[in-house]
Amino acid sequence: MSMTQDDPTLQPTDAAGFERQIEALREKRDHISLPGITLAMWSPSVMFRDDISDLRNFNKIYIEPDFVRGQCSMIMYCFAAMHNFSLVILLIGLVEGVGVGDVLQVGAMYAFFLFIYGFVFRLAALVAISPSPRFNRRAQLIHIPWGDQVLNFCWRDVRPFTRIGQTLNGRFRLQLYFPHTRLKFGKVSKNFIRKFYSEPFDVGGDFASGDGTTFWANLDRLEFIRRYMEHGLEAVQPDDQLRRLGRVRKPSGFLGCKPNPDWWDLYVGRPFVRLLYWCATGPLIDWWVTRKKAAYRWPEEVERLCAPDADLSAFDTTPVKSRTDVFYRYAGERGYELVNAKGQPIHATVR
Repeated sequence: MSMTQDDPTLQPTDAAGFERQIEALREKRDHISLPGITLAMWSPSVMFRDDISDLRNFNKIYIEPDFVRGQCSMIMYCFAAMHNFSLVILLIGLVEGVGVGDVLQVGAMYAFFLFIYGFVFRLAALVAISPSPRFNRRAQLIHIPWGDQVLNFCWRDVRPFTRIGQTLNGRFRLQLYFPHTRLKFGKVSKNFIRKFYSEPFDVGGDFASGDGTTFWANLDRLEFIRRYMEHGLEAVQPDDQLRRLGRVRKPSGFLGCKPNPDWWDLYVGRPFVRLLYWCATGPLIDWWVTRKKAAYRWPEEVERLCAPDADLSAFDTTPVKSRTDVFYRYAGERGYELVNAKGQPIHATVR
């Protein structure tokens, strides 16, 4: 256990230290500070498009995103297809010139590709079947699986940011930062622990593949989580008009179909993606990931805190109330702006 009690740099920082870490993030060019959870989005700007009918992920006690599974499954499709194509090409080359030298050469090349593809495929598979953060509204906690530990963060301590940088999900990533709790480390260096504790603990806030495409999408997802943690499931129901238009989708990490596809997407894009899916043995990958995910069980501590009759007397379960005089809304290139209840821009210092 790499932890030294008498060295403060090897322990989580205090509240003042956490605020200094947040101020340091605000100074970074790749971070944009978002409205705190005491501010709500201006109501006319709110329009959710998530199908939250699956009670396994969305219920009155907690919500749990299914984002990582989709993202990692697509990586698995890609590398499985690359492996299968490479194997076919090597077999064709082997058939054209059969000889001992050819067999050895093809075998060596296949082993090389198998190692490269297999390494990435296995890494993506391990992440795909791992649990996601669980937002426990009743306890006002965020449960995070971290190795063989489960970390519990108080929702009221969150500091939301957008982190800019190209990822599989787009250029904008919603990051939820929390003050560190005491962690158990394995055989790592003291410098690693110091570096880890020098920055706040970050939790990804993505629920759907479109959450990272625009800054506006980050604001929408933040408001989705904030509203649920304050008001519950009733406050994050999908917009009726979007439902009538057929634009309500179950949030996941899989790429969503366009509601109004053009001819290229309809006759070229979709058939090509479908072909790759079958060439990658996509149904077999889906079956394996689904089976492994279904077999996972949260530790007894989390299941107890998420039970309908949970004893939460040790926690402050009061939802964080949003202000009724100041709101925010998307403001194009300016990011977001503060407005009053009538939607009129105002100047106020709020964090």
